[in-house]
Amino acid sequence: MARVTSKEIEGISAPCFKRIDDNLYLKAAFVKNNLYKTYYLRYQLNGKRIDKSLGSINKLTLKQAKDKCRKLLVDLSDKQIAPAETLAMQKQNLKLSQERAIAAEQVPTFKEFSRYYLNEIKAKEWKRPHKEVGTWNNRLTSYAYPFIGNKKLNDIKRRDIVELLTPIWLTKNESAVKLRRYISQIMNYYIDLHDLEWSDPAPQRITALLPKYTGSVEHFASLHYEKAPAFFKRLQGNIYTGGIALKMIMLTGSRQNEVRQARWSQIDFENDCWLSRIFKRERRLEREFILPIPIQPILKKELLQLKDFAHNEEQSDYIFHTGEGGGQFITEAAIRKQLDRYGERDYRDKPITMHGFRTTFMDWARANQKNEALADIQLSHVHGSKVDQAYKRDNLFELRKELMFDYADYLQAA
Repeated sequence: MARVTSKEIEGISAPCFKRIDDNLYLKAAFVKNNLYKTYYLRYQLNGKRIDKSLGSINKLTLKQAKDKCRKLLVDLSDKQIAPAETLAMQKQNLKLSQERAIAAEQVPTFKEFSRYYLNEIKAKEWKRPHKEVGTWNNRLTSYAYPFIGNKKLNDIKRRDIVELLTPIWLTKNESAVKLRRYISQIMNYYIDLHDLEWSDPAPQRITALLPKYTGSVEHFASLHYEKAPAFFKRLQGNIYTGGIALKMIMLTGSRQNEVRQARWSQIDFENDCWLSRIFKRERRLEREFILPIPIQPILKKELLQLKDFAHNEEQSDYIFHTGEGGGQFITEAAIRKQLDRYGERDYRDKPITMHGFRTTFMDWARANQKNEALADIQLSHVHGSKVDQAYKRDNLFELRKELMFDYADYLQAA
């Protein structure tokens, strides 16, 4: 087994009971919100497993814990204790006992345990838990749960991970890479938590079994701007939460994650404005800024109707929320489900995407000789020279308002 270092011990999180070296284990647990880590000697005596406390990591160094462990094993050797040399047999017995435990104990499904892991473990590590949990939930719901969501953790194999990653490995590689890492973290946490001898079904090396990713960029499938009015007309009868979110994506040119995370507290109906939170990643650092987004009369009407019909301030501040406990914002899959209902495809015969509506808007602006710089600000693009960026720091709300009102009129022309 791989030896654990003192530095790695400091990074072990609770709750867990982790094997450190042969018969030496470390238990990490929270007691009244305080983290305690204690070394244990695990051995078998007359067929019974015994865990003996050796002391806290604050009182024992790793070397001292190992020495104490070996000394106790020598002292107990005349009592028919299973020493470190019989570790292989112990492993085999442990595996058999685990198999019996699996049969007797209810092993959770991947969906059940991943939700626990996100809400009870990871959420406590993040500065913005709502955003991060939402991002994880979105990827897991869209790509993992349809394949392994209802499988028990002990039934998930590497071929399952290859099967779920293959469809998106080339087209959405960044999401696929992160998804593999999410699954691996969830599985390894369960394995460490229960001190199991399972292997991780989603290790880094599994990528060798996937199609080779060359890094080429494939543009998001988009609707030609001349077809947009007819599509928007079909969309008008859609009163589902995901359908209304889709209309907002079309009318504003905003990214789907920005719309999904929009809040009622960001909406200023009096000034026809949505104070959208934009997150940009630059040089591995994420920064946030607020961009005022114009609200056209048709979007204002949709939002007011939704607020009157479904808004419950005690339940959630999110405009598009699930309605479940905690009031989380809806997933990307919920909106895509509404989009897929219409069966629209691009010139390559590929299903159009939500992100593609940003291209639809920009193509319309260019074709109608609109101010491209204004359209760029509306799309929260960051590129160009320092002069160009300085120009874009002025959000030019009134000019963009005129532009977006024209676009809404165009979409309603059919």
